[in-house]
Amino acid sequence: MSRMGLAVVSDDGGAAWEAELSTSYEVFYREACPVIIRHLLRVHPDRGLIEDAVHEAFIVALRKWAQVREYDVPMAWVRKVARRHLNTVIEQRGNRIEVDLEEAHEQLRVEPSTDLEVEELIIQALQRLPLRQREVMALVFDQYTDREIALELDLQVSTVQQYKSKAHSTLREMGLDDGSRSDRGEKS
Repeated sequence: MSRMGLAVVSDDGGAAWEAELSTSYEVFYREACPVIIRHLLRVHPDRGLIEDAVHEAFIVALRKWAQVREYDVPMAWVRKVARRHLNTVIEQRGNRIEVDLEEAHEQLRVEPSTDLEVEELIIQALQRLPLRQREVMALVFDQYTDREIALELDLQVSTVQQYKSKAHSTLREMGLDDGSRSDRGEKS
């Protein structure tokens, strides 16, 4: 029997291959799911919508797992599917994020004391940006380069740089030091 060009010597009709496929998916799911949810929380504040989008993306990934697991970065593929599903639902529902900027501004001035508080402040700050800028900045905070962001979001590198620049300006106007420019040496 042959699977994806590999000869499988087995009397079990491929059951071992199927079991390995299932196990690899389960491991991937456990590792990737929380990372993708955390990433999308930087893009949209509704955890329920995000969990639904991620769930849908993992269903698609499961159906195509034999192919998806061979990608260089399967998590990037699942994250992209989840983000597209989330954006579709947001557009269909006409969801708008309403924020009391005065209250939010005061909350963001409090010094964080834990990594979890820092992450929450990042999420709160990004929610004040337009969607595309949030998507770009969420990837910036995940340490992606401009080129990687462009590939992930199907944008030109120059467009990514424009979104980053606008986001940095908006965050500065809000009195937030986003810290993402000075440390990386990357052009915005």
